[in-house]
Amino acid sequence: MTIDRRTFLLGSLAAGTAAACGASTDRGSATSPGEKPAASPAKKSILVLGGTGFVGPHVVTSALARGHTVTLFNRGKTHPGLFPDVEKLHGDRDGHLEALANRKWDAVVDPSGYVPRVVKLSAELLAPSVGHYVFISTISVYAMGKEYVPNADESFAVATIADPANEDVKANYGALKALCEQAAEAAMPGRVANLRAGYIIGPGDPTGRSPTGRPGSPRAARCSRPAMARRRSPSTSTAAISAPGSCA
Repeated sequence: MTIDRRTFLLGSLAAGTAAACGASTDRGSATSPGEKPAASPAKKSILVLGGTGFVGPHVVTSALARGHTVTLFNRGKTHPGLFPDVEKLHGDRDGHLEALANRKWDAVVDPSGYVPRVVKLSAELLAPSVGHYVFISTISVYAMGKEYVPNADESFAVATIADPANEDVKANYGALKALCEQAAEAAMPGRVANLRAGYIIGPGDPTGRSPTGRPGSPRAARCSRPAMARRRSPSTSTAAISAPGSCA
């Protein structure tokens, strides 16, 4: 089966997210010759905040394909017919989280957090109820403006905002995402994975962005760069997902 570039790039993020939820906590050494291979990771229960927009359905599909049990929490307004066999809880992240009370999951995936106040509400509520929080962040959190910094990793400084109460996402996208990361980590110290992706593109992309642009154009040049952020050790809570050739 032929997989086009857009499907591959988005699938890499979705598969990475599902793997982050289902990864074993045992980080032991690799199997030695003659040893039996380790058992497959246990199946997990995963809560997805949203799950029916752009990135969410790919995360859900990948998690289900790995045998995990998925629950969606959303307002029931965007593509409500998706995943008819998956449990759906309805509410609103902005103050109406009652449906999440008194429930437990192994992990939560958050592809819909853009405002730190809202992420704080869900992360604090879920802290006693989930083992791991996977936040879909962005490479825009890095405080480098429009300049490309070779070999920068997750220790690079993040963008800041003069007024943390300013919730203008369009004007302060990177800085607000950085504050969202911090809000989740404050609620669940050591249990948060921030996936700082570049352009997330693929089936269902509402922006219509091309992965390359015209040959020789500035956009094509950006897409041909190596990924700016590199994944460090498995224990590092902040990771970047970048498929080969992705726009970062």
